[in-house]
Amino acid sequence: MWLDLPNEQIHTLMVDGRWLRGLMAQAQVELGQRRKPLEDRLGALHLHRQPHLAPWTRTFLGDDERPQALYGAVGDFSQPGDAGNRALVRTVRQAAAQVSAQDWLELGAGAGNFTLPLAATGAAVKALELEVRAVAGLRQAAEEAGLIDRIDPIAASWESPRAADAIRGAEALLVDPPRSGLGRFAQRLADAKDGPGALLYVSCAAESFITDLGTLAPAGWRVRSLTLVDQLPQTPHGEWVALVTR
Repeated sequence: MWLDLPNEQIHTLMVDGRWLRGLMAQAQVELGQRRKPLEDRLGALHLHRQPHLAPWTRTFLGDDERPQALYGAVGDFSQPGDAGNRALVRTVRQAAAQVSAQDWLELGAGAGNFTLPLAATGAAVKALELEVRAVAGLRQAAEEAGLIDRIDPIAASWESPRAADAIRGAEALLVDPPRSGLGRFAQRLADAKDGPGALLYVSCAAESFITDLGTLAPAGWRVRSLTLVDQLPQTPHGEWVALVTR
């Protein structure tokens, strides 16, 4: 359980201790923006300096969709459930199969939900992720799955020189941006004269997704396939998976 509370409230709860100890008897508890694990040391509650990486979620590898644990903190981003995520990973894998590329660059790789299934197809994947903790979790999962030789986890932002170099050397690009979309990166991709000829775009926000496709279209990018995965039934939200080529 992750409790994103103000520091003053965290301090009050830790001094009293009773409510938090009740939670600790039922679950692992993390507190605050930095998601620090709560520990009981010799009868006193303390916050550990670093979050613990644990297998709170999983992805699915191969045609048989065998589960593979993904490692992160309790409060880190993950898909809402196995059934929806299995369908999402399957859709991404099937879209990637339409591209002959063997050298992929993934931007915003997170803990490896798409990275590992893509590498399991035999592809080589450079996985860029800004959050250092997520990169550590990705590396742990890749080693456990026996895929680390095909995955290069890189702690870097989309705007970094390392990202620019990796884009030029990639045959295909996989992106799963936040709800705000690709932002300025979409224009950079449209302006690029070399680099990947295929873009696999996973979006949870139709508005920014449409905006980004509109930015790419004048540069010759065209949607080859588009699938909606209904991750959150009875809501206006879902996951769009598009294969875009030029």
